[in-house]
Amino acid sequence: MREEMMREREAEECECDGGFHGPLKTSEKYRRKKEMEKWEGEQIRKQEPFVMCQAMSPISYVGAGIILEPLTSASLRGISIVDLPTMQGEQEFVVELISTNGLGTISVELSGRYRDTVGLAGQDSSKLKLYTTMNITDMNKVLKTLVYKSSVYDIDARDVIEVRYRGFSVHVHVHVKREPFPRLFDVQDSDDITKKVTVITKTFMRYGAVRTMIDSVHKYYPNMTIIVADDSEHPQKIAGNNVKHFIMPFAEGWFAGRNLALSQVRTPYFFILDDDMLFCDNTKLESLLKLLEDPKLNIDVVSARMENTDGQLMKLLFTTSIFERGNSKDGYCVNRVFNARHSYLDEYPDCELADEIPNAFLGRTLSVRSVGFDPMLDRVGHYEFLFDAMGKLKIASCKNVRVRHAQVRTPEYDKYRYADGVGKNKGFGGRALYSIYKNNLKCMSGMRQKGPHYM
Repeated sequence: MREEMMREREAEECECDGGFHGPLKTSEKYRRKKEMEKWEGEQIRKQEPFVMCQAMSPISYVGAGIILEPLTSASLRGISIVDLPTMQGEQEFVVELISTNGLGTISVELSGRYRDTVGLAGQDSSKLKLYTTMNITDMNKVLKTLVYKSSVYDIDARDVIEVRYRGFSVHVHVHVKREPFPRLFDVQDSDDITKKVTVITKTFMRYGAVRTMIDSVHKYYPNMTIIVADDSEHPQKIAGNNVKHFIMPFAEGWFAGRNLALSQVRTPYFFILDDDMLFCDNTKLESLLKLLEDPKLNIDVVSARMENTDGQLMKLLFTTSIFERGNSKDGYCVNRVFNARHSYLDEYPDCELADEIPNAFLGRTLSVRSVGFDPMLDRVGHYEFLFDAMGKLKIASCKNVRVRHAQVRTPEYDKYRYADGVGKNKGFGGRALYSIYKNNLKCMSGMRQKGPHYM
């Protein structure tokens, strides 16, 4: 399977419409190739099985959907045989079942007259054989008692049962899975929003800005808990009602601080924003929460839109969608389209589904924790989190909810902000080169390389 994936990728070629093409060193390409092979192997192990249901097969079966806990048993339901016209007149019925991955054993229960009329070989082993000369109806009654027992402990593994009958064979997929315990929050639908949502932010040498942000939140939500992660060089006390202030090592990093703040959230949802953003009359968290609580949507993250201090929508901070993600032997080609969406939400006409969203959003605490924020991003980072979230989080944005961006710049702050990058690779190009390596990219378009706003 892995070889097929590699051949398919090598057969494709793709390019980006402009954008960033990061030249990796030969040693970096080699290391990335090795890491990519490990990642592909893990994806293959987890992927849903490809089940082909044969036409004119004399075996009826369930291709997938049999799930059991490790070291327990489950019925191999749905297996039966039929006589095709070309088979009529044959007297002996022989059915073989084989655990091809050797993760379990197969048995059958014989009772009454079937003990004398059905022959068995390999009972409670990885290979079971049934043979009889009785009629096909009685054989199917015996097949209904087939049981698969997991014999190898694993929390997530797949076995394949090959069923053979008169020159035909089919595959029944069995999923051995350790089901996790639920992680429940003690909240009710009628609870105030401050019991469901926590506001979090990361600050760095902008105490005036973060205090103004806190005041704006409490103006509209007086009892809201606010968590501040702070890696300033000379920490100052940040006080306030329901404010939790966490001091970090100096310049520890933008995404590291986000992880710290998120780790301290005790509510099912959180709202994240920068320290120089403000709540305003249009910051309606209830509107965003309504989407996350709608069971029909299954949305994990939904953002507000940005406005400037004059209340005008900031067009640079609309949504972005990736409409093309080609593949080649040199990596993925990502073509991004700004101010684009995948679709609107019918019941929420002001909201749309997209891949990248503004940097102020409401999220499911547990879902976003499962992705996390890459701590390699020191001073600037945004699209990197959303690249990591692709295929893991369902993301939306609503234009009827806004946050005000009151930009604060100081020479001391800018000295660190615009020296961003990853490791020895500084600046915006350093960030992009890191994504080229980490996300196995050949290139990515739609990247703004200048200006104060990074997507």
